[in-house]
Amino acid sequence: MQGAEKVCNFAGMKRIQAIVFALLLAVSLPLGAQNSYSRALTRYVRSNRMACVVPPESLRKNLTELTDRALKDKKGFATATLVDYYMREQFMPDMVQFALLPAYSKHVVESELNQLSKLYETPAGKAFVAHMLEWQKRMDPVVGELLSWQAEEMDQGNELLPIDPDPGCPKEYIDLYYTYYDLARPNAALNAMEQSETYRMGNDELRKIFDTMLPYLRANLRIISLNMAYGVLTEDDLRFGKKVASTEAYQRATDASVEAACTMQTANRLLYMKYLDWLTK
Repeated sequence: MQGAEKVCNFAGMKRIQAIVFALLLAVSLPLGAQNSYSRALTRYVRSNRMACVVPPESLRKNLTELTDRALKDKKGFATATLVDYYMREQFMPDMVQFALLPAYSKHVVESELNQLSKLYETPAGKAFVAHMLEWQKRMDPVVGELLSWQAEEMDQGNELLPIDPDPGCPKEYIDLYYTYYDLARPNAALNAMEQSETYRMGNDELRKIFDTMLPYLRANLRIISLNMAYGVLTEDDLRFGKKVASTEAYQRATDASVEAACTMQTANRLLYMKYLDWLTK
């Protein structure tokens, strides 16, 4: 079970959990274009907080521990004040630069970012994003619990039965959700996990566990996400989500987020190095 527990801990790290970072240090845009593109990308992330690939609450906790260690022998510094200031003033520029810009600039043009931002900035878009964030909070623990249960069942040699839709969920809602789901491609996160540095650099035992568990999760994610969406995402949300997901801009942005997820570990290290550099100035 040790290997299974490792993969469950990883999978439960945020948005299955984690999804999403990128770092390619060379960006092929001229400086002026970078600035303009960065502004458009920042606007997009602010309007669609689901694109904020670094979970702020998780980052805040890690930065607090990092700051305590870095400043343990210095007096007159309040860790909470420093972390709060960084999260308020510097977090977004650093996340855009290190985690998003390289991948997005390869897949999504500036006009497409602006197109998506305008959609998310409408009243319907704001409601959709708020409800999607609530859906995400419901999904995170469920996925970790499912993988833990799956590991236990596998250790005991039990057959893994498919998951059924919530019996109280109306057929009309199910059909509408599945139409949205198939366009929105939330299962792309699983593709990113399989291509991630954690998977590629893991030992043979860890990869074997991933290879065993992911097919079951992939086969049931559609229904799991439906059950978590019912009661949180309204039919209007699903119609709006379908409208956005039908655009080429959305599909390109999804491709960018998958590519970004594949270099999560590298970008994580660079982000913390950037924070330490900021902290010591």
